[in-house]
Amino acid sequence: MNRSPEQKTYEDIAFRFFVTTLCCNGCRVPSSIPDGLENLTEEELTVLAYLQEVSRERSIIADPEPEDDDPAVADSSFGEMEQEEPDEQRERHEQDEQNKTVADPVTPEPEIIDQPATSAEENMAIEGNDALDGEETPAVASDDETDTSIPLNALAVESAAPPAGEANGDAACHQKSHNALPAEDNTVIKGPGGIVKTGLEESYSEPERINLKNGRSRQPYETVIQGYSGIEITDDGGTGLSISPDGNVSGHDIQAGEYTLFLKAVKQGEPVVIRARLSIIPDPRDLWKTIASDQNAPMAKPDQDFDCQTGEGLVIAASKRGRSHAQEGKYRDDDFRIRADTDTGWHILIVADGAGSADLSREGSRIACETVMEALPALLAEKVDPWLEETLVRYAADPDAWATEVRCDLLYPVLPEAALRAARAIEDKAAEIKQDPSAFSTTIVIAICRKVADRWFSASFTVGDGGVALFDAKSDRVTVMCRADSGEFAGQTRFLASTEFRDPHAVMGRVFVDLCDSFTVLAAMTDGITDPKFPTDAAFANAGIWADFWTNDLCAQVDLDAHNDALEDQMMAWLDFWSRGNHDDRTIALMVPKQNEQTLATKKAVAEPQEGQSPNSAAQDGTDGNRADAP
Repeated sequence: MNRSPEQKTYEDIAFRFFVTTLCCNGCRVPSSIPDGLENLTEEELTVLAYLQEVSRERSIIADPEPEDDDPAVADSSFGEMEQEEPDEQRERHEQDEQNKTVADPVTPEPEIIDQPATSAEENMAIEGNDALDGEETPAVASDDETDTSIPLNALAVESAAPPAGEANGDAACHQKSHNALPAEDNTVIKGPGGIVKTGLEESYSEPERINLKNGRSRQPYETVIQGYSGIEITDDGGTGLSISPDGNVSGHDIQAGEYTLFLKAVKQGEPVVIRARLSIIPDPRDLWKTIASDQNAPMAKPDQDFDCQTGEGLVIAASKRGRSHAQEGKYRDDDFRIRADTDTGWHILIVADGAGSADLSREGSRIACETVMEALPALLAEKVDPWLEETLVRYAADPDAWATEVRCDLLYPVLPEAALRAARAIEDKAAEIKQDPSAFSTTIVIAICRKVADRWFSASFTVGDGGVALFDAKSDRVTVMCRADSGEFAGQTRFLASTEFRDPHAVMGRVFVDLCDSFTVLAAMTDGITDPKFPTDAAFANAGIWADFWTNDLCAQVDLDAHNDALEDQMMAWLDFWSRGNHDDRTIALMVPKQNEQTLATKKAVAEPQEGQSPNSAAQDGTDGNRADAP
């Protein structure tokens, strides 16, 4: 048998398996040839001759010029077999043939014997010639199966069993070893000769893989699996999804993450297993951290604040730290002050937004709101109250001229003066702790209103961004009472400082006044609310956007009633609204007038509808007073 080196790898494996199958416990070459030949069958001698040839070929490949005095070759049984002359082998073969003829002159025809294998020696004797002839791959009978074999002849079967009394001699090699081959596993993939392949593949078919449509946490999930029927979930992967047999997938409240589902289905009439992958993208709100600020540090400020007062109307204010500050455990830079003075009738709303880039802006906004609130009541009582009713008489004749007169004579010495005092108070604080005033940078928004002779007088003054507006839902009217107060560059704003009051004309441009019979709400807010809710100046002046904001947004989530015990919680929850890219501090102050007789009559009509009228028909017709009119 000539073998090339290229055939070595796989045939070496086959050879080892073949020899193990024949001999059951390794090589059967005896240590001493003369003593062992008497116990070997003709078939075993043939195997030994084959082993001799293969050993010689391997020696030539490994060492083309072997040394004659190599002890490994000299001591091996293969080396001894090489010394036997061909004539001696032929004579021995002829003598064995004659002995077989005398003992059994007629060789019986091979017949099928259906019986259990009694020992490993039978397998060796029976399968040996088959393997040598190259007709079949050697088969090893499993421990629990019946071996159906065709023996070569009766002598072979008899010769396979060890003679009595030689259990401890050479015949012991015929006994079955504990290292005998295991039962054949049909799930293992084998190559020619029954050799197990490396890198085994699973015997079962791989499941079909599909990717379901991505979903988002906090949102319902729906999709459709196409191309399959009779779909059934075997493992939902913890998603809680439900899937109909025709592939409709639905679920809700699935946590963010990667999921694997296993399904059974039918595809083109054949049952299949499906491995489905699902990705649930986290809600952006779940990615933000909330780290409490250090309340023991100097100039600490609570992360949120709320106040509610009543006078001629409901005055409320709420402020909450933005996500951008909560993410890093920083302080709330916004601040506010409100007052509903039942003695004078003035309602005062003040909000301030400290600059995020200024280290002490939280203190700057606090000082500004506090200083303005301390100064305003006295200034209003001294310079506005004595002449306010008198000036209202001239409004009907020329509203524009009246507005100019009121701004110059009544409001200029009051609102800008209170803001200027706040700017100076900030500068004094900065000098006290040896800091630059810019470290306290803040905006200021001031709004006041008072009922005079059954009419509402309102005024405002602002420095920096934020907004003030009067909104009347009944007349669908918005009065903007502020201006865009940008800084030197785009995207910047101005901050409260004494230098902002050097130009009287610029100061007067920040004073606004209004006189009306009724309104739904007077609102003052920082840019943490104006930017997401009214992203442009045009939007801030749009009555339709205001109506949607007030009715469908704020009042849909907050019951603006002074007797509402959950008012603070509702306001804080509303301030936590989600707006992509808008995560600044949020502060809002509202003045909602008391209900008038018309509003009460409308609400009564809604509560007690006429016959044939549904309870909601009045609201659908637009006759219902806006919810904002009632505290």
